[in-house]
Amino acid sequence: MKDIQEILTTEKNASQICLKAEKDAEKIVAKARQDAQEFITNQKIALDLANDDAIEARSHELEKEQQQIHTDAKRKVTRLQTAAAKKIANAEKLVLKTVLAV
Repeated sequence: MKDIQEILTTEKNASQICLKAEKDAEKIVAKARQDAQEFITNQKIALDLANDDAIEARSHELEKEQQQIHTDAKRKVTRLQTAAAKKIANAEKLVLKTVLAV
């Protein structure tokens, strides 16, 4: 009878240990899922930040390109104005020579 009682007690203890182990395993799985979700969320945030940085960098590049185009255009206008002023001066000289020649 004592053997049967020991077997029942051992079985009950084993059953309780299994239930505890199952609950612990469920907690571990839940924590792993939570950690995985946090990791995914953090990766999405990191990707968004990287995209924002890339957009900002490209915007800065475009701004530099725009400034360079503006600078180049100013130089061209200055050259054209200088060339036009020389042509006007030459035309005035020619007119003056023509008037004096008459």
